[in-house]
Amino acid sequence: MRKYFLSGLALLLPVVMTVFILSFFIQLITSPFVQPIHLVLQNFLPTASEELLLWLGRGVVLGILVLCILVVGCIGRHFLVEWLFHLGDWVLHRTPLVNRVYRSCKDLVHSILSPSSKTFSRVVLVPYPH
Repeated sequence: MRKYFLSGLALLLPVVMTVFILSFFIQLITSPFVQPIHLVLQNFLPTASEELLLWLGRGVVLGILVLCILVVGCIGRHFLVEWLFHLGDWVLHRTPLVNRVYRSCKDLVHSILSPSSKTFSRVVLVPYPH
């Protein structure tokens, strides 16, 4: 009997602790914003119970916060990555000896991958070794 109790405790304790910790953090994050959303939801759902409005308000606030975090992360990553590429390009253009090779490779790749480029539009014959 003791083994079964300890096995059940070992299985259920992580789940219960996870639910407790997540509910604590959700309440901590959403509590400053729940009241205005609660008032808006009362206008749309006048017959709903207070507890339902509280849960819906927390869900809406949590969804809005996640969406805001995603938008800020997307914008920040886009600008940060673009800035880092620009910085790397600037450094490679300023480095002696590397800048010639880098510019040549960059021009070649740009002319190959550019859809509107007419750089390689026809074949030519070049006499070799002259």
